[in-house]
Parts: sequence; C-alpha cells; structure tokens
Amino acid sequence: MNWTGGQAWAPPQPGPHLPTVLPSDVVTRLQSQGLLLTPWPAVVVALVASAVAVVTALRFRRRRRQHRRAWTGLLTGALTTSLAVTLAAAAGLNAYVGYAPSIVAVGQLAGVTPLAQPAYAHAPIGHGRLIPVLLGDRRLKVPPGRTYVYLPPGYSTHPQQRYPVVYLIHGSPGGSQDWMRAGQVPVTVDLLVSRHVIPPMIVVAPDVNAGWLRDSECLDAVGGAQVATYLVRDVVGWADRHLRTLPDRGHRVLGGMSMGGFCALDVGLHHQELFGTLLAFQPYGDPGRDAARALLAGRQRLVAAHTPSQYAAWIPVPQPLSVYLDTGNASSGAVRRVQRLAGLFARRGIPTQFRIQRGQGHTWGEARVGLPWGLLFAARHLAAS
Repeated sequence: MNWTGGQAWAPPQPGPHLPTVLPSDVVTRLQSQGLLLTPWPAVVVALVASAVAVVTALRFRRRRRQHRRAWTGLLTGALTTSLAVTLAAAAGLNAYVGYAPSIVAVGQLAGVTPLAQPAYAHAPIGHGRLIPVLLGDRRLKVPPGRTYVYLPPGYSTHPQQRYPVVYLIHGSPGGSQDWMRAGQVPVTVDLLVSRHVIPPMIVVAPDVNAGWLRDSECLDAVGGAQVATYLVRDVVGWADRHLRTLPDRGHRVLGGMSMGGFCALDVGLHHQELFGTLLAFQPYGDPGRDAARALLAGRQRLVAAHTPSQYAAWIPVPQPLSVYLDTGNASSGAVRRVQRLAGLFARRGIPTQFRIQRGQGHTWGEARVGLPWGLLFAARHLAAS
C-alpha cells in the first residue's frame, strides 16, 4: 500500500493492515544509544578534571618550595577543574535524562544549530520538514510561544493529501522543542513512515508553559492563563486552518510526557469531541498539590474535576476512544500508578495498551524509546476512532 500519495490515508475495514509490533530492525535503530547517551563522556571529562587537579596541586607545591608566585596558576587550575567537573556532571545527567542525544542536539540546545536541522545523521532518506510557528492568545493570558510543526515526507509534493495529526505536549520544566530534540520526533516518524509501519502524519508540539518556565499543567487556571482552552481552541483551530489535516476526532491524537502525559489524559477526556486517541508517557493521575493550590485556588471540586485517577472510572465515553500508557520500570511507584490508570480504562472496555519500558526512568529517554510504540498504537486506532 502506498501511503505517500492519494487524498487521505484510511485503513481498510475491518481493522488496519498494520503490524502489531515494531519490526526488530526498526526497534534496534530507534533505541540505539549514541555516545552522549552513555556514561563515557562523563567518565572521560571526570578523568580530565582529576588530572588537571593533580597537576595543579603538584605545580602549586613545587612553586611554593621555590618561593615563586603560585596563586595565579592555582586559580587557573581551580577554575579549569571546576569547569571540567561541571561538564562531567552535565554529561552524566544528560546520559540519564537523554535531553541532548547527539552532538547536533547539543548545538541545538546551545542555540548554535537551528532546531530545524535533523538531530540525527542516520535519518532515512525522505525527511519530513520541521517548521516553527509563533502562537499565543493574550485574551486567554497565554503569551506568544514557539510551536513546532513536523510535516511528513511527501507533504509538499502531494498538495491534495490530508493527514492525521498528533499533538504532543512537553513536560515541566520544558518547552515545545523537547519532543523534537530529546523525543526524536522527526527521525522516528521519518523511519516509521518509510517502513510503512505508520501512515504519514503531522505532529504539532505547542508551548503550554503560559510564560517562562511556568508549570501550567494544561489547566484553565483560576484568574490566570486558560491553557486548556488555548490548546483545544487556538492550537487545534490553527492547525485545521493552516495545515492539510483530517479535521475530525478520529484522526486527532493527543499525547505528552510527564506533565504532558497528565495533560493528554485530562484535556483529552474532557474533550473527546476533538480527540479519539490519547498517548500518555509517564503520566500521573492528578495535577499535584502545588498546582492545585497555585492554579486551581485549592478548590476541591475543581481539583477533583481534573484528577483522571478518580473521574476516569465514571466520565462518559460516548464515542470510540483508545488509550496508550507508557512508563519506565525504574520506579515501582510509577509503574503502579500508571498501571492503575490503565486498569480504569480497560475495565470500562476502552481499548488500552499499557507498556513498561525496561531499564528506563522518568526521563526523555523513556519517552523517546516509547514514542514509536505509541505512534503504532495510534495508527492502528485511527480508523476505529
């Protein structure tokens, strides 16, 4: 089946002819660890820091014995050692979190390399295109922020084709660029489309911080930013007006990681008229105590209305809905939390997949590894929704 031409992709009934699991070579390729995602950079820099410290101490001692001026060299060595230690710590943290998975991604993080440049040199032939868009709504107290849009291979050469849309929400602290850089959206979708694992799809990653590093939880805050309204009205409305989308709930997917995973569940369940499939990576089932106080003024009825771990058991589901839940096994508490959410949906007969990523924690590494499985799940449920 050719998924790069025609008017719109629609799996034949009954059920889409898609693989139920990812091909092993695709899994290997997408889960391969780059050098920056291993401990070696941190180890090497730490050894350099140790060597500089030893050399500095020896030189300081020798110059003192010779009654020569030594403080300048000591200060230089101390600064060099401190810098190396800081770099080693940053490399170690990045190896665990996976925030900058490649050298190009480091340049993107530093602002030296444009985010639109692919972060992976091994991306398959037939790249999609990444474009930044400035979106916001002052009336909703949401300042302009950068939204990143991934357009699949063939988008510009098949002007009559329309596409499903996956909306992906970042975590906190974080920003809209995270799914593109740390989550590896462009190379993942490029590869899955080229292998006919999923149809071509648009991915939209909006900024839902409502300001500099603000944790909005995608809520309509009491007296503050109306982020949920902005997401479902402004972002989805903009996409349907300016992109060649399939503008119906059956071809809209809402997903996210951590805070974004909570957002996908909470906003998606409250707006089932817009979204037919939900993808939640490392989600939690409530907005958290601090957010409840800061954003919902501690009003218990509002908090309960935005606690999926409670209302998912009874909220009406009038139309077909499918839910994908994904977490790492590094924390047994996280596994139990997400498993409980999965049970709430499954007991109601909602098509649900709960996946545990082995060897992963609450990190971007987990979201990156889980994303292709989530996209496969979404692709298989596009028609059913």
